[in-house]
Amino acid sequence: MTEEKKVTRRGYVKYAGAGIIVVAGAAAGAYYATLPGPTQTPSETTAVETTAATTVPTTKTEKGIRLIDADIDWKQFSGEQILVPFFPAEPALDRIREDTSRFEELTGIKVSYDLLAEPELRQKVALDLTTRTGNYDMIWNSPYEYGLFKDAIEPLNSYMDDSKLCDKEWLDYKDFIPKFQAAHEDEKTGDIYGILWCAESNMIYYRKDKYDEMELSPPETWDDVYEVGKSLNNPPQWYGFSIRGLGYSATTLTVVNNFIYGWGGDYLNADMSPAFNDPKIVEAFEFARKLYRDTCSPGAPSYDWPEVLLEMQQGRAMTAFEMTWAGPSAGWIKDQVAPEVYQKVYYALPPKGPTGISAPAFWGWGWGINKYSKHKDATWYFLQWLNSKEMQNKWHWDYGYPSRLSVFDTPEAKKELGSFDNWVSVMLGCFDLADKNKTPPKIPESVEIQESIATAWNATISGSMDAKKALDIAADAVDKAMRKAGYY
Repeated sequence: MTEEKKVTRRGYVKYAGAGIIVVAGAAAGAYYATLPGPTQTPSETTAVETTAATTVPTTKTEKGIRLIDADIDWKQFSGEQILVPFFPAEPALDRIREDTSRFEELTGIKVSYDLLAEPELRQKVALDLTTRTGNYDMIWNSPYEYGLFKDAIEPLNSYMDDSKLCDKEWLDYKDFIPKFQAAHEDEKTGDIYGILWCAESNMIYYRKDKYDEMELSPPETWDDVYEVGKSLNNPPQWYGFSIRGLGYSATTLTVVNNFIYGWGGDYLNADMSPAFNDPKIVEAFEFARKLYRDTCSPGAPSYDWPEVLLEMQQGRAMTAFEMTWAGPSAGWIKDQVAPEVYQKVYYALPPKGPTGISAPAFWGWGWGINKYSKHKDATWYFLQWLNSKEMQNKWHWDYGYPSRLSVFDTPEAKKELGSFDNWVSVMLGCFDLADKNKTPPKIPESVEIQESIATAWNATISGSMDAKKALDIAADAVDKAMRKAGYY
């Protein structure tokens, strides 16, 4: 293993652009920026009323789940070596590196990790995929990057169909949460470009003790969020609400998306021209400005997810809006959280906009293979190991990244369900609400669209520009990009 160079949380480099993580087959200089993982916050149990289905799904297979149960020769690529650059902002990735010796012992394939700050990593990946040099073996991607790089990503169907490379019964492809796994497939051709690593959406976090004290109910609409946020706001001791606002693409997907569809808007018109500077979206952005100004910390426009979770951990936010993975089983370290916070964080479904629509993020990271890799078979083995039931069961209940239905049906999961049923039931409800058709467009220009909107969002919520002007500037930039690409 390569030696890791860590920097402090303050040295964490904010990420932007297309979300790609890679596994490299050629050496590269190590550069690493990291931050501490979220801290474990178990909650008391409570019932959840929701129209979304919250039944814990199950899946059954006769095949054993252990790695050694797979009817393949794990040693057939022994001696090959891959280098894995990781973006270390997700807590479970530390566990992968810690357990890599198990993969090396099982397969004889050597793995080294090159931990890169995400901007540098993305530059290297984009260059490699566009020049087709094949230096990198595996990519960690989201459905929104396929429009950019699909021609350089290897379809996995042939690997799954080759009995020498894959025991299909053991892999149990149907076990991956179907609606999120389907986002990594080509609807027209059936080609599979990635195996789901985690499913994510949005949820509300709230301090039940404070809500009970003030006789407040969990917010069901964004208007509710504003009203309870104002009621709870007590700066500088604590704030009524916390939400990320940093002006980069992920903020569009995880935050702004809720406002665009919740206010009845869309990203593009039928002719592919920008639709997001519509008066409805201007109204949504103006509401957001008021929400940040009256209920959040003054620093919220510069927040990413770590800052939001930190405010909850420290008892400095009474309500928060963040991704589902950061719940009580999500790698939160119990002894780093004040006891009055530790036992009193509860969870609720994402709020509805004025249209009655809730549009939480539809997000599912997946692992894929670089089409021009020189180690594709060995990479497929690494991909299978990462996504195997044995390893998923070990990692995902520690860090809140469900990707397989069977994860919910293990003894470990059932033990967790006994303590954290509020989080689990709400998370499943959020998954039901997440809609692949209410997301940024999956076209090559998607990242540019998301970046432009996020810049307008940040300008609006920070008060540096009014909503209409910010959105018109963003729409003009996207219009030029769409015309250049030949859409009209």
